[in-house]
Amino acid sequence: MVPKSSLFPSVLLFSFACLWGLYWLPARHVEEAGLTGMWALVGINVIPLIVLSPLILWRWRVWRENFWLVCWIGLLTGLGMMLYATGLVFSSIMRATLIFYLTPMWATIFSRFMLHEVIDWRRWVAISLGL
Repeated sequence: MVPKSSLFPSVLLFSFACLWGLYWLPARHVEEAGLTGMWALVGINVIPLIVLSPLILWRWRVWRENFWLVCWIGLLTGLGMMLYATGLVFSSIMRATLIFYLTPMWATIFSRFMLHEVIDWRRWVAISLGL
């Protein structure tokens, strides 16, 4: 058992964030191999679907009472993944990555100017440092 004061969760999160930053590599390789556009992204995501299908069927009794919630979460998460991956395939890596990682900044600006929410000074400092 890992103690609660351990750095293990932070190291794990950092590691997976680094791996996530490499998602564009297989997307570009599959596209260069001849599977173009959205089909390249479908090709990449079919493999995890096949691998995880037995787990989904095995755990069916656990989440069947929240079936529609699980469906919505899966659909929206998948949509976000596909939009991000589409940006990586059809755009430059730098442009798509900047747009993705600057999402909190865009959300803050949107909430300030469109929804007229008051934004804390710490959020503006964080945006400035991020830029």
